[in-house]
Amino acid sequence: NLKKSFFTTCRASMRLGTTINRMFVLHTIFSYSLAFPPPSSLVRHSPSSLQRRLAHTVRVDRLLSNRGVASRSQVARLIKTRRVTTPDGEVVPSPKLKFDESQAFLVDGVESTATPLLLAFNKPRSVLSSASASDFKGRETLSAYLPPPGYGPNLFHPVGRLDYDTSGLLLLSSSGHLTHNILSPRSGVGKVYSALVNGLVPDPSALSSRLSSGVETSEGVHVAELLGCDRDEGGDATTLLLRVTEGKHRMVRRMCFNALKGDMPDPNVKELKRVSVGEVELGDLEVGAFRELTELEAEWARELLKLKVDALKGDMP
Repeated sequence: NLKKSFFTTCRASMRLGTTINRMFVLHTIFSYSLAFPPPSSLVRHSPSSLQRRLAHTVRVDRLLSNRGVASRSQVARLIKTRRVTTPDGEVVPSPKLKFDESQAFLVDGVESTATPLLLAFNKPRSVLSSASASDFKGRETLSAYLPPPGYGPNLFHPVGRLDYDTSGLLLLSSSGHLTHNILSPRSGVGKVYSALVNGLVPDPSALSSRLSSGVETSEGVHVAELLGCDRDEGGDATTLLLRVTEGKHRMVRRMCFNALKGDMPDPNVKELKRVSVGEVELGDLEVGAFRELTELEAEWARELLKLKVDALKGDMP
C-alpha cells in the first residue's frame, strides 16, 4: 500500500533524521494533505448561518416532505438543484441540514408554510384518545377524526389523552419536543376542567382548601385550584371549575369524589369536560371539530417550544 509505505518512511525519518530532516518530513506531510484531502463526508463543516441550533430540529428534506411538498427523494433533488431557499434568499445547500420545525422556505419561489405546532380538537365523549385504527373492545378511536381536514397523514399526534368518557379540548401537536414540554409537570402548564358533580356542594370554601392542600387518591396526592363553584338547586348538581397541572388517569374524578365524600352521599362526577390547556381555550368549538390557534395562543406555543424543561430546577408544581 503506497500510502502506508509513505507514512512508515516518514515516521522512520523522524526518529533517525536531523532537525532539518524532520522539518522537511513535516513539510512533505503537510503538502501531501493539501494534495489529497480527505473525503468531504469525513470533514466536519462549521454550522451554516442557515442552520438553526434550537432545542428540536428536523432534516430539511423530511421537513418539506412532511409539509406535502414532495417525497423526501424528490425534495433532495430540488435542494441539490438549488431550487429551495429561505425567505431571505439564501440557498439551502444540503438536504441533510437540520432546521427548526417553524422555519419557512421557498420552493421555486413558492412559499412552503410551516405546519402549525398545535391544533385544537373538541373530543367527543366515548372516543379513545388513541391514533390507532382499532380497539380490542370495538370502541371508537381518534383515528376516525384524523387526519385533520386540509393536512396530510401522520403530521399530528395527540398531546396526552382525555379519558374515554371525558370530552373537551385535546391538543394535537406536530412537535414531539413541544408535546414533552406541555405534558411535563415541571413546565407548570395548567389544564382547566368543568366537572358536573352529583348533589349540592355544602361549603365551597372548605372544598377549595382541601383541593389546594392536596387530596389523597389511589394514584397519590394531587393538588387543584378551585376556580368556580356553581350550585344548581333545581337539578341537584354542582358544576366545579378546577385547574390542575398534572394529568394522571381519572385524576380529577378521583379528587372530586375523595374531597367531597365526607360532605355528600354520592359526589360522583357525572360529566367532565376539559375547557383549556395553557393559553389555548376550547371556546365555542363544535364537538368533533378542529381549529388552528389564535395568534396569542400560537405565541404561547412558540415560547413553550423554546423551553428546556429538563433543565428547570426546583420542585415540581
